[in-house]
Amino acid sequence: DKYPKKYQTTSSLRDRCKAAMFTLLYGGGANKVALTTGLSIKMADKLMNDILQKFPGLRQMFSWLRNLALQNGYAENAFGRRRPLLGINSTDEKIQSDAIRQGLNTPIQGTAADVTLTAARKLNKYLENNKLKAHLCQEVHDSLVEESHVDCLEDVMVNCKKIMEAVKIPGG
Repeated sequence: DKYPKKYQTTSSLRDRCKAAMFTLLYGGGANKVALTTGLSIKMADKLMNDILQKFPGLRQMFSWLRNLALQNGYAENAFGRRRPLLGINSTDEKIQSDAIRQGLNTPIQGTAADVTLTAARKLNKYLENNKLKAHLCQEVHDSLVEESHVDCLEDVMVNCKKIMEAVKIPGG
């Protein structure tokens, strides 16, 4: 094995940590982590706290995004697209917490969506300009699915990767 024993982990643990990290990044809490990982709520809460302790910048970022959402009444992604947070000033705790979760989620997931859409536009233009026998079929989360004739498959694969990796995030 290329890693020392103390750094090795099981795929099950890795999958649970990955699910917890994405749930955190998308504004979810311990209940959601427990639901997606099969952990108890107590263990899910511990896992999330461990992640936040290991990556203290996350807690600062979440606090900053929460304050921005409360102050502005909207969330904004890196491309400047805004999402109104309709329940942000609600006296109903559940409605306000849903709006705050959207305020944490939008800058991350909205930026990822805009990166993917920008890459799709650029890839489509590349395919058309080069008259390649290929086309975009669909977008799945942060992935693009293309169909390609075997004659241009390698070209499409190589350039799709280059195009997607070259998308610049404003201010990034």
